[in-house]
Amino acid sequence: MRRLTGFLLVLGIVLPVAAFAAGSGTCSYKDKKNTFIDAIAYQNPDPFDKDKKESMVALSTEKIDTAKFKASDNPDMALLGMDGGLVKIRLGDGAVTSIYAYFPPGANISNSGSPFGELKLTRSDATGVAGTFTLKGKAADDVSCDFKFDVPFTPHK
Repeated sequence: MRRLTGFLLVLGIVLPVAAFAAGSGTCSYKDKKNTFIDAIAYQNPDPFDKDKKESMVALSTEKIDTAKFKASDNPDMALLGMDGGLVKIRLGDGAVTSIYAYFPPGANISNSGSPFGELKLTRSDATGVAGTFTLKGKAADDVSCDFKFDVPFTPHK
């Protein structure tokens, strides 16, 4: 009986932590809403400085196939080939410098340039990133997001 109680206690502690091992939250656009269940982070060479890498975080409404992602020559296309909703942010100098969101069926939204939204990083190192991102749309037809993530960088080809 004590073993069962100990096991259930450990399970009660581990499951909530494991449930947020990647990412969760929402993005909305007009009458569409994505509720995220999985996330992945990766790095690409910076197109303007070959000595630097840019960090990307993507959240999905469906489970991300990491084996397919790792085998891909183009990780962005591997993510875009999924059926569910998606949001992808580019991190630069402690801020979000671009966002891409897909709201099925058929609504693609992107924005890039100067930093926007509110990014709060709790970890950003060589192994991965963790934090929260909030974007409040100024109008009813703007994208609004509120999500959190804690993900290691996943290598790709």
